[in-house]
Amino acid sequence: MTLADTLNFTEAARKLFFTQQALSKQIAKLEQELGSDLFQRDRNHVSLTREGEIYHAAFRESMRLVLEAREEVAKLHDLDSTLLTIGHLEMLGLPQAWKEFYHSFCVWRPEFEIRFLTFREPDLVGAILNGEVEAAILIYKPEDCRFSDLSYTELYEESTNLCVHADYPGVRSAKHYYDLMNVPIFFSGTRPEDAEHRMREIGFPSESIRYTSSLSAGMLEVELLKGATLVSDSCEFRNNSNLRFFPIPSARMRVVFAWKKGNTKKALNTFTNDLSSFLKTREN
Repeated sequence: MTLADTLNFTEAARKLFFTQQALSKQIAKLEQELGSDLFQRDRNHVSLTREGEIYHAAFRESMRLVLEAREEVAKLHDLDSTLLTIGHLEMLGLPQAWKEFYHSFCVWRPEFEIRFLTFREPDLVGAILNGEVEAAILIYKPEDCRFSDLSYTELYEESTNLCVHADYPGVRSAKHYYDLMNVPIFFSGTRPEDAEHRMREIGFPSESIRYTSSLSAGMLEVELLKGATLVSDSCEFRNNSNLRFFPIPSARMRVVFAWKKGNTKKALNTFTNDLSSFLKTREN
């Protein structure tokens, strides 16, 4: 379903936490079982075959009916406690350890359903507190007082980088991020006080702050040579040869799995307990 919705192997694999090779094998296996090619593939394009369109419509209708039935059963037995909704920032990469845990959890705990929601905007704290998601993978910000209402487990820590186009004036001769002190910095979905704190942290003037509607819009401004933005080591744009990344040692990013304090939902408690045990085992 995910590949049929996106028609992009890279995006579908990322959303499913699969490698593209693993996803291709799963699709090939499904096509063999159904006895039909579901997708047409060429170097630059993926599309559904006529058979794929028929199966896609059937699968979508089946999922709709199953969800309706699940809602009806949940009303009788309160089975909604087995569903966990997790938010994830579109541009934030995930470490291999997280992917290993997620796939293991699905095997260990088949009674639970994990539903991921991908966000373009970085305010996942607000999404947790307003009930849009029950938990999220996000960047810990000590300056954000709302974190006092959250519990969290640290997943990993990585460097912040100044991301700028290679053709931006002064970039080719720059050796450090502070050689680009006057470059405009684009932020999206960030509270003004958080953006100002971030700028003080890296030693840049707050007058350089610019705001965009989304992370993708911010990256477009970078591509158009209008300024720079701040990204993590694992961001998906690291493979873009047109961009340059200058590490900022003083600005580390702590990526955490966070949830609202006092949430006693069974699926959340099981997931967080298993995650903590998994991380402790890896440390040992």
